[in-house]
Amino acid sequence: MTQIGFIGLGKVGLPIALALTIHGDRAVYAYDPAWTPGALPEDNTGEPGVKYLLDKVDRGEAVLNIVGSTLEVVRQVGNNGVVFVAVATPHPAELDGTRPLGGMRQGADFDYRQLREALAAIDEASLALGYDLVVAVVSTVAPGTLDKLRRELGPTRLSLVYNPAFIRLGSVIEDFRDPDFVLLGGDQPKAIEQVWQCLRTAMRWLSGLPVLRMSTVSAEMVKLACNSYQTLKITWGNEIAALCTLTGADMAEVTHALRNSKRISDPAVRPGLGEGGPCRVRDLLVLNWLADRSPLATELFGDLLFSRERQAVLIAAMVRDLSAQHALPAVILGRAYKPNTNMTYGSPALLVSHYLPAVPVWDPLIDQPDPDLFEVPHVYLIGVAHREFVDRDRWPAGSVILDPWCRVAAHEGVTVKWIGRPSPQPR
Repeated sequence: MTQIGFIGLGKVGLPIALALTIHGDRAVYAYDPAWTPGALPEDNTGEPGVKYLLDKVDRGEAVLNIVGSTLEVVRQVGNNGVVFVAVATPHPAELDGTRPLGGMRQGADFDYRQLREALAAIDEASLALGYDLVVAVVSTVAPGTLDKLRRELGPTRLSLVYNPAFIRLGSVIEDFRDPDFVLLGGDQPKAIEQVWQCLRTAMRWLSGLPVLRMSTVSAEMVKLACNSYQTLKITWGNEIAALCTLTGADMAEVTHALRNSKRISDPAVRPGLGEGGPCRVRDLLVLNWLADRSPLATELFGDLLFSRERQAVLIAAMVRDLSAQHALPAVILGRAYKPNTNMTYGSPALLVSHYLPAVPVWDPLIDQPDPDLFEVPHVYLIGVAHREFVDRDRWPAGSVILDPWCRVAAHEGVTVKWIGRPSPQPR
């Protein structure tokens, strides 16, 4: 049985570490100071599949051993082993995308303290035991970071490979096992192949799966480019939706045509609030930080960040106007960053709420039930397209529903306002 090391068992690290054990032919030895050595980790991720795989570990059908130090991880994987590192590279909480960025127009790099500490501990253990090791870094970093961290280590027995995961919170295991491609960045082909051999049995399909091998810095750029391109498409789609509202065009008809274009064909172009999640805003901050240092780059990434904020300002103004016009209290429905989850990282609904400080926010997956919320009419902003909101069959008569996602159907006695499409009318 192949032994694999793993450092960092957070909301991304734990599901990936478990996924590596899925066929029972890989034993993962993991260290995270938050976990008790020898104990079975608790499922605090909310990720589908985590409990199932933890149960397999508990029954002895898969092997995930929590050990008490990085040294013990290295000891278990042995000479020429592979250690994955999935520690956080965060930004400060005030830059999470749920509030205005203020003076951060110039962007900001990630915080690499945890990554530095993890690499230094692995390096120290490899030297103490006399082992050569391959370290696969999963953590998101700016281009040029791994080369810089390698130089900081000085003479080392570590070979670094960049292997970011293209996952979404709420579907980490599924995305990890069924990726669009596998990305491996490094300058040592043997080390890259060792990482791929660790990964390949966790993949759901191998036939036709692109395995992209490239330089470290190119791989680092690919990760940020993929994430920011998604934000670019959503921001562009929201701008088109705003123009549809102005002109009377129907965003559904526009996007249907776009999806039939070989040059576009993208489901991400849709009306709604700005992009959310733990990666999008912080990746744009890093790209904007890099662009500020380039004599050729424009202010595109900074403009994307502030377009998101500008949209939040305008949506908040619409809520205030509707509340005054109809003499109704307002409420924002949803504080999560995407539908049907309780995670709030980078939530665009919370960004809108920043500009409406007197307006309450309620989320059925986070907050306690509010019995009065749907008993008397309100101006409801659909901040998140939770099923509970878009499928709701009864709203208080006299209410106004502002739905940027164009998902709430018409209801008798209720005014529904879509953005980017003609608003639905009761039949």
